[in-house]
Amino acid sequence: MRRLASILALLPALAFAADFFIAPGSNYEYMVESASGSNNFYFAPGTYVNTNGPLTIGAGNAAQLIATGGASQTWLVAAPTSRVVDASLSAYYVRIEGFTITGGDVASGYGGGVLFRNGGRGRLVDCVVTSNRTGTQFGGGVAYADLIDRCTVSHNYAGQRAGGVYYARRLVNSAVLSNEAVISGGGVWDSFGTNTVVAWNRSGRAAAIYSGATSYAYSNMTVIANVTTNTVTSGQVHGGSFFNSTFAWNTNAGPMLGGTYLYSCVVASNVSAGYGGASGFSYQYSSVFNGNSGPANHSLFSSSYDMLNCTVLNQGGAAYSVGMVQPKSDSVPLYNNLFVNCGTNIYRFNLAAVTGTNVGASLITNAFEFLPDDPPYRLPPDSPLIDAGSGDFVSYPFDLYGRDRTHLGGDPDIGATEWTATDLPPDNGAARKRRIIGLLFGKDN
Repeated sequence: MRRLASILALLPALAFAADFFIAPGSNYEYMVESASGSNNFYFAPGTYVNTNGPLTIGAGNAAQLIATGGASQTWLVAAPTSRVVDASLSAYYVRIEGFTITGGDVASGYGGGVLFRNGGRGRLVDCVVTSNRTGTQFGGGVAYADLIDRCTVSHNYAGQRAGGVYYARRLVNSAVLSNEAVISGGGVWDSFGTNTVVAWNRSGRAAAIYSGATSYAYSNMTVIANVTTNTVTSGQVHGGSFFNSTFAWNTNAGPMLGGTYLYSCVVASNVSAGYGGASGFSYQYSSVFNGNSGPANHSLFSSSYDMLNCTVLNQGGAAYSVGMVQPKSDSVPLYNNLFVNCGTNIYRFNLAAVTGTNVGASLITNAFEFLPDDPPYRLPPDSPLIDAGSGDFVSYPFDLYGRDRTHLGGDPDIGATEWTATDLPPDNGAARKRRIIGLLFGKDN
């Protein structure tokens, strides 16, 4: 009886659900805007141009807008001087799937293309959000989304911040490309992201990703070829936490600036006109920095915090008179790092060499050979760096590839990668076999 009552309680809600099939030329605005409850609107391929301002979805409307032909065949276009979609959400989620959303133009307000109000319960899936703008606010493409999944957000503009995406709870499996913001966050601002490409965005500060607080996290991100125009005081990525990510080929005043946590990242080919060509005000763990450069009178790692188990390669030809790594204080831990072809003037605080209990177990060399096969940066089985680090400075227990640094209970390796038996080439010799036995059973070679 109790179960029957539960089922009957659902019937009024289910009664409001309906499927509507919409073709080009129909009054889709009235159909969507006048609905309430949970309804599915299936749009046939074609171009749908708003005529009465934005397509407005009210607080009691849990509309699911689904383009049956996908974004390449279905276009949702803004009316003049308005955004494309404006959803006032409360307890409901709105889902927009398979559209190209374009032409939004808001003089003042958030979300030039799509705005999800009141808590951001909107979801964009398999959409292209392109060529939208907001004149004086945030989120040229999208503002306040619960989910952006398998979307491309490109060529949008914000007169202030967040040219592409402003605040997404989940930005996943997507691409944020060629957006622009006048002040900062050309691509993304204050979001949580994973498996997403952020490329070719532009802004005065933090052209790729800006996080106003360190509570925002990004994993498996690829950030390439973004341009920060304020070349002295700004970085490509500002704030937030970045895990297992790749940052490459940015031309700016440093790729990362301000409380950024880098775990298992690759930061490559950045060029700085000022300080922080590799990072600024950042924490670095089990990361690789390769081919970044900056002027000789600025540090490459500026006002750096923790730098533990990193591999630093080919960091430009400058002598770095102030030191390649300039820590925030002389007590910052700088341990278990490998520097290859980086010169000798590495750690400096107030122009003096950094010494003390928090600095050590690092190798500075002009040449080093890693294993030649993919993935890169792995140590050969007979490397002197194996087990040569200090176990007192392993606050992050994984290497560049997510492998456990404490798997044998001993000291970590120096550098970003931790050697394991799986790194042994098939044509290993007797000495390498002995090395495995030693590692597995706690014996010397």
